Amino acid sequence: MTQSNAPGLRAANPLLRRINLPFLGSLGLVVGSYVVALMALRLVIDDNEVAATLSAMIIGAGPRVQRELEQRLPRAPMPLVSFDGYRLHWWVLLTGGILAIWIAEGARIVIGVRGGPATDVSASARDALTLLPVAAAVAIGMLAGARSDRWPVFVAIAAILIGHIVSVVTSDRVVAFATAPDGTVLVCQPQPGSPPGAVEMEPCAGVPPDPRSSLFGTGIGASLLSDELPILVLAGMAALWWGSRMRYAFYLGHVAGSLDAADRVALLEMASEERRRRTLTHESEPDA
Repeated sequence: MTQSNAPGLRAANPLLRRINLPFLGSLGLVVGSYVVALMALRLVIDDNEVAATLSAMIIGAGPRVQRELEQRLPRAPMPLVSFDGYRLHWWVLLTGGILAIWIAEGARIVIGVRGGPATDVSASARDALTLLPVAAAVAIGMLAGARSDRWPVFVAIAAILIGHIVSVVTSDRVVAFATAPDGTVLVCQPQPGSPPGAVEMEPCAGVPPDPRSSLFGTGIGASLLSDELPILVLAGMAALWWGSRMRYAFYLGHVAGSLDAADRVALLEMASEERRRRTLTHESEPDA
């Protein structure tokens, strides 16, 4: 397969070689066209929902625009990696998964609280935010199944469980950050004269009580076996199954993404020709 010999491409910085200019360019063109179409349709259509729905059809032209830009914009050749080089260390995925679950659940609280007044737009955004932790669990499971170098099931389950526990432990500070006017952290404290270990059960200054006390009492089961955690684990395990089944397809997609358009077509033609040759060979063999 031929590689592009455009001047200066082979000496490009490795970070710059990873920038997918055709994709970013097509994304900018499609988003800009969507905004222009929405403003134009608003002039002739009074219903905002109908105008937004019709203008969103422009996004479907994104793949065609990207293909056209790939044929016109030179792209630096990316080094081809082996399947072992494509896989990631299990501890990297575990750490990233824990952070992803914690950030997703924390972002849902912060954006939901600070999302402004209760309007149709903010209500729709809050409904969409409920799927943010589930989307993070799906991404963790799929990455663990497709790219973990070892223990993919352990990585997916541990990342979801530990991330959820960290989210529960730090939920008081996340809520306090979202509700405090100056961004300071407010934590409820026991009333003066309370016995050691007692926690004030009533909210103080609009901040809920510290949930960490339930982790050391009888409430740990209720904290971990909430309605959200089983959904996260189920979504992660289903994505793990799919990622494990499609790991070689994902690797081939990664390899194809490092090639230019002409090389991708040549790769597909080679695979199709090899498949056709094996089929003919199998059909020509005499039955035992």
